[in-house]
Amino acid sequence: MRTVSLHAGLHLTLDNADYFIDRIVDDKCYLVALKDSSLLIESKCASRDMHSNRRVILHGSQRKQTTKISADLSTLTDKQKAQLDIRLVYLQSVVRWLGSKPTTKGIEDVVDCIHSELKGAKPSASTVYRWWRKWESSSHDPMSLVNKKSGSTTSRKFNRHVIQAFNEVVEEIYLNRQSKPKSEVYDAFLIRLNKMKMTGLYEVEICIPSRVSVLSHV
Repeated sequence: MRTVSLHAGLHLTLDNADYFIDRIVDDKCYLVALKDSSLLIESKCASRDMHSNRRVILHGSQRKQTTKISADLSTLTDKQKAQLDIRLVYLQSVVRWLGSKPTTKGIEDVVDCIHSELKGAKPSASTVYRWWRKWESSSHDPMSLVNKKSGSTTSRKFNRHVIQAFNEVVEEIYLNRQSKPKSEVYDAFLIRLNKMKMTGLYEVEICIPSRVSVLSHV
C-alpha cells in the first residue's frame, strides 16, 4: 500500500469539507477549514486511516487562503501544547453539538459527556464558554486559547478576594446570552470592590485596579 505523505500546505477534503494542513507538530496535523478558518486537530495516523477509508481526499499543495494562524504553534512548550489540544477538543465538541451560538447550559452537558475521555481537571461550563468567546472573537486563532506566562501582573498585584470578585462579575455581566459591553464589567466590578471595602471584613487591603488593566483580562 502506498504511504500517504502529509505535510504543511497540503490541501484536502475531509467528510466533504475543505481544509489545508497549516502545520504538523508532535505528530498532530493542524487542519484549517477554508470555509471559516476553524481549526481541527487530527493525528497523522488517524488522517492516514481516514484516507484509507476514503473519508479524506488529497488535493496536493496549493496557495493558502489569506487567513493565517497568528503565531507559530511549534514555539509552544509541551505543557502549552497539551493544554491547547484539550481546549480545542472541548470547543470542537461544543460547536459540533451546539452550533455557532452555544449556551452555558448546553456547554455543561457537552463537558459532562466528553470529560472522561480527556486528561486534566474538569472545566466549568463558564470557563469553556470563556474559551469559546476568545476563540470566536479571534476568528478561531488557536493561540487565543494559550495561557499567558504564569505569575501574571493581575495575579501578583491583586489578592484572591479581588480576583474572585473579578471572575464572578465577568460571569454575571459578560459571559451570558445578553453579552453586555466590557465597559459594564468594570463598572460592576468597581461597585462590588467598593462594597467589599466598606464591610471591613477582609484581612488584606482591597486594591482598586485601573479600567485598562481590568478590561485587558476580559
